[in-house]
Amino acid sequence: MHCLCSKGRLLFVGTIKLCVDQQGEGGRGGKDGRKKEEGMIEVERKFVPCAVGVVALLADARPLGPPVRELRDEYWDTPRADLMRHDLWLRLRNASWQLKVKVEAYTPAESNEKSVKGGIDRYEEVDDVSRIVSLVARAISAANGGRLARQMHAFDDKNSDADAIFRAAGLSAVAAVCTRRKSYLKPFRSSSVRIDIDESDFGYAVGELELLVEHPDECPRAERILDELANEYALSSHTPPSKLAVYLEMRNPRLYHELHASGLL
Repeated sequence: MHCLCSKGRLLFVGTIKLCVDQQGEGGRGGKDGRKKEEGMIEVERKFVPCAVGVVALLADARPLGPPVRELRDEYWDTPRADLMRHDLWLRLRNASWQLKVKVEAYTPAESNEKSVKGGIDRYEEVDDVSRIVSLVARAISAANGGRLARQMHAFDDKNSDADAIFRAAGLSAVAAVCTRRKSYLKPFRSSSVRIDIDESDFGYAVGELELLVEHPDECPRAERILDELANEYALSSHTPPSKLAVYLEMRNPRLYHELHASGLL
């Protein structure tokens, strides 16, 4: 494993997906950590994979899936980035639509759990195209949202072309990131940890711990588990940017700085 550097920035990415199951390995993501139900919340913590502990992290991990997976992500938005400004991330991954929706931290008053600050993200990843169209329609401007809403009445995710519907509402691809991914599965206490090692087509990399939970009130515990995992393997406390953030900084610096200043990247 190696790291490339450019202007002082690390250019190697690893992603760890942690699927917890209180009854044994596999968790809600299934034994191979790949399956998850609609509505599950992804609690994420990025890391720098060339940290000292990464070699130990992978020592007892087994390969998962093909040796290398090719991912092509197109991120879609309006010219004014209405979705990204609402912390909604619409992407076409290998011809399948996905929408990442920010989930706010939630801790019940009676709970002793405390949310971990810094470096933790919480997202629901929506795969149902009808729901994606509905959420996008609500988020974009009134005029475009109205057009999109009208088209939704006739929308059938089996027979309709979501690309055409989004284009008619003024959306288009604003970023394209190609990734070569190597995946592993690692046991961790009563959990199964999926480790994804990503390398983008522009040479950048980022690490991410991910825990799937069913309800926002489970997020604080999930965050604590991710921090414990990172500490156990001496992963860097530095939170590296995402692949999309680096892409936008390189290709669309104006949008990058606007989103970064708003705390969205």
